[in-house]
Amino acid sequence: MPNKKITKGSQTLQPTDLPAYYSQVLEEWTKLVKLEEGHKVKQLIITKTGTPEHLMEIEGMLVSLEMLSSQGHNSFVYLVKTYGYPNEAILKHFKTGEFPEQPNYTTEAKLEARLQKYAHVHGLAPAVFAFNEVAMISEKCKAIDFKIPKCYSYNNLNVDFILQQWFNENTEKILTFIKRMYQEIGMYNTDPNEGNYMLNQSEKLIQIDYGGNRFDKKKSFDTFAIANGFVKGKSNRMYLSCQKQLLLEDQPTYPPYFYWFNQKLVNGTNVRQYLKLLPSTDELKLMDESQWEELFFKLRTRRDENCNKIKALEENINPQGQTALFVQHIVRKF
Repeated sequence: MPNKKITKGSQTLQPTDLPAYYSQVLEEWTKLVKLEEGHKVKQLIITKTGTPEHLMEIEGMLVSLEMLSSQGHNSFVYLVKTYGYPNEAILKHFKTGEFPEQPNYTTEAKLEARLQKYAHVHGLAPAVFAFNEVAMISEKCKAIDFKIPKCYSYNNLNVDFILQQWFNENTEKILTFIKRMYQEIGMYNTDPNEGNYMLNQSEKLIQIDYGGNRFDKKKSFDTFAIANGFVKGKSNRMYLSCQKQLLLEDQPTYPPYFYWFNQKLVNGTNVRQYLKLLPSTDELKLMDESQWEELFFKLRTRRDENCNKIKALEENINPQGQTALFVQHIVRKF
């Protein structure tokens, strides 16, 4: 990328410049990381908010990499800013468990980046500008407000409304998204928590973390492998290694809905004692798409019935009295 005179806020890095530019940022970041980890040298400053920030110079431009408060289970996340330019990006630094003194970088990190690039081609993921075995730099996205709307207006009534948490405007969009991903490229997410879904710069819902994504069939995986230049065959170690990671041996009949719903059950508190109609986990694994749709229809219907009962009682609700307890019983009991 040619040098440019920087006038703060007046210029922007063009889309065609970004891969080459961020490849340089990633190269410098990799050198810095290995210097810090191999020689215990810390080259960072602490911002006014107390977060670590690394500074580097790329072709005469000052670049800031500031650690964000929201971190992944298997990564550190940094905001990449180039002073004088409005462009911002996200650097995801891969890790395994606790940050090791001598990191054991593997192909899993690069494979995750390849999965995200593949999904981006289909409009399902943020753009990936650069990646290696250490980190990945990709498009910055916007968080979604997952505030759960109440179906009743009495603000002082604190009801643990499980079904409203599961089925609301935003979660319905995620359900539509994971179904689309599965239908279009045969890919599903084994960790579909709400934090893995954001809006890109075009306000389009996308998935941001692909470390838990897998393929449903060998045919779907082979399409991905060919797109990434992995030659099929028993003698190709890269192909076989990726196949082993991305094709689960014991997968559910309809993976996208199973993993979405199972994640809700795992994160819920004593959910099953309130939702008596739920099948067992083994039964859920065997359900096909139509059976899932039928279950979701029943749960949405029960949600609406509960809302209507609450609204009918609202005029007489006393949060300290028996009526409030009865309303909570209506919401929770099946």
